[in-house]
Amino acid sequence: MATTNIEVTSTCIYYISKILNEELSQGYINNIQQINEEYIKIKIHKQQTKQLIIMPNICFLSNYSLQTLPLTGFIKYLRNTLYNQKIKEIKQDKNNRVIYLKLDKYYLIFELFSNSNIILTDTNYKIISSKQKETWKDRTIKKNEIYLFPNGEDIKEKNIQEILNQTKKTIGDKPTKKQIISYFVKNYNISPYELEKIEYTENTQLEEYIGNLKKIFEYKNPKFIIDEYNGKKIISVTENQKETYENNIFEEINQLFLKEYIKKKIEGKNIKKQKIENVLKQQIESKQTIERKIGELDKEAQEIYNHLTLIDDINKQIQIATNKKIDKTEIINKLNNYFLQQKICVKIKDIDLKNKTYTLVVENN
Repeated sequence: MATTNIEVTSTCIYYISKILNEELSQGYINNIQQINEEYIKIKIHKQQTKQLIIMPNICFLSNYSLQTLPLTGFIKYLRNTLYNQKIKEIKQDKNNRVIYLKLDKYYLIFELFSNSNIILTDTNYKIISSKQKETWKDRTIKKNEIYLFPNGEDIKEKNIQEILNQTKKTIGDKPTKKQIISYFVKNYNISPYELEKIEYTENTQLEEYIGNLKKIFEYKNPKFIIDEYNGKKIISVTENQKETYENNIFEEINQLFLKEYIKKKIEGKNIKKQKIENVLKQQIESKQTIERKIGELDKEAQEIYNHLTLIDDINKQIQIATNKKIDKTEIINKLNNYFLQQKICVKIKDIDLKNKTYTLVVENN
C-alpha cells in the first residue's frame, strides 16, 4: 500500500479476523468492487449489506461510500466467480498477517504483508488465480500450485510451558530483552512494538514475560490503537475498559485509511494535472515554434515580393553575361558589388549557367 508509513501488527490482524468472523460469517458475497489499484471493496449481505475494505496491509469494515473504478482482470474474475458464495468462516493463519475466508467452494486468502496479494484457491488449497505471481525459496504463488501459508508458529495454540521450554532451548534461561524480542519476531511473527511494551528486567522471570505476552491474545474487549513507532504510525490493540465492543470499533482505522485514500486521490490528480500541464506546455512550445517559422517564411516571401523588379533585372544581367560568355564567378562578384553599393540587402550565392538559375540570399539589415 502506499501506506508504507503505516504498520499493522499481527496481533491487530488476529482481532480483526475475530471481529470479521462474528460480523460476516454466514453472510453472502454479493459484489466485489475496485476502489483503486490497491484497494478493493467486498459487499457482503447478512441481514444487511456490509462493506469489507481490503488494503495491502489491513482489512476492516467501513460505512464510508468510496468511489469505485470499472472492473478489469483479476478483480473482475473474482466478482464473477464469488458472487453469492457463502462465507463459512474468517480466520487468521497462525500469527501471520494473513486472513482467509472459507467459502462454499473456495478459500479467498489475503496476504497483508510485503507487496500484499490476494489468492483464490479451491477447497484443497490448489491455486486457481492470484492478483500477482510470487516466488520465495519455500513457496510459490501461481496457478495450479498448492498454496502454502507463510512459516511461523501459533502462540495462541501453545501453553506457557511449551513456549517456555522451546524458548529456553533456543536462547537460554536468562536471555536479554533484545534476544527475547528477536526470538519472538522470528518464530512467532509478533511485532517488536508489542514485545517492547511488555516489561522485562533483571528480576523478571522468562515464564512471567511469556505469560504477559500470551495475555495480549486474550482480550475480551479489544480496542484498536494508533501509535508512533520507529518513525511510522502503527496500529495495535489493547484491552478496552468498557464492558462491550464499541459499535464503531473500526472508526479510528477508517479515519486513518480514509486520509490515506484521500492523499492518494490528491497525489493521483496532481500527477494527472502535471502530465496535462506538460502536454499543454509542449503544445504551446510547438505552436510558438511553428508561428516563428511561419513568420520567418512570411518575411522572406515579403522580401522576395519587394525585390521582384530587382530579380527581373538580375535575370536580364545573367542572360547578357551568359551570351557574352562571362565567367560565373565574375558575374556573381559584379552583381554582389552592385548590391553593396546600392545598399540592397541581397546577395547572389551561386549561379547555374546551364539551367539559367541562381541562389539569392536575403540578408539582414
